[in-house]
Amino acid sequence: MRDYYRFVDRRKVTKAHGVLPDAKLFAAVLLTIAVAISFAYLVLDPRFDDFYYGETGILNRWFTLTTDIGKSHWLIIGTGSIVLFMSAYRDDRLSVPHMVQWHHVFLHFYFALTTIVFSGLIAIVLKNLIGRARPALFDGSSYWMSVPFGDSYTFASFPSGHSTTIGALAAIIYLLLPRFRVAVFVLALWVGASRVGVGAHYPSDVIAGLAVGILFTWLYARAFARKRLLFEFSETGSLRLRNLASKRARRKARRRAMASGKPAYAALFANRFSSRA
Repeated sequence: MRDYYRFVDRRKVTKAHGVLPDAKLFAAVLLTIAVAISFAYLVLDPRFDDFYYGETGILNRWFTLTTDIGKSHWLIIGTGSIVLFMSAYRDDRLSVPHMVQWHHVFLHFYFALTTIVFSGLIAIVLKNLIGRARPALFDGSSYWMSVPFGDSYTFASFPSGHSTTIGALAAIIYLLLPRFRVAVFVLALWVGASRVGVGAHYPSDVIAGLAVGILFTWLYARAFARKRLLFEFSETGSLRLRNLASKRARRKARRRAMASGKPAYAALFANRFSSRA
């Protein structure tokens, strides 16, 4: 692991593009987020009772069963376990092309793990700084009661932590496995709706959480692209997966496997991650 971080530290930074995108584009994104949150607060939050399904009903039972998909624990434990295993595992039988493949896959899980952790920490900081009261404390007059650094749960409604996590996960899948982007964004919207349906958050909390998760993932991926790790910038400055080194390594691994006459081990390893590159 130490050698890996030394390798990352020594990689040259791409100076053509920064972590922040074009100023006009970034301003437009922030303005869109602000408008969406404001609309939810002014229009949807006052209709919270229309969206809250209480403790009965088929839809609420489904919300209750699925809302914890937005918890970060299972994602952190799952990806963290894989990162630890891949960091500690050593096999002298792996050739250089195989090791390139190994590190390419490692980067996928490392990016997912750190994205979930860092976006979650940002959400926690915002929750405590803002201290918005949860819907259970609604007094019938104001939809915004704020006690900064108040009770860690009761005054921690904005932004929604579950929505932040599922928003980050949706953005991760969009970047790494774009073929599943529609399904994962539908899932993100469902989990976000479930937070309102079970009475844990206002709609504006959910929209803010989704925005935090997606925005952070986008900027974090751009930070990776600056060092040409997992991602790279296109000619126009947009993000795309960096697969060239992995593809070259996979071709070399296959050729070596065929030449050695022992394809059972090497070829299997080379093909295992072909769909992830």
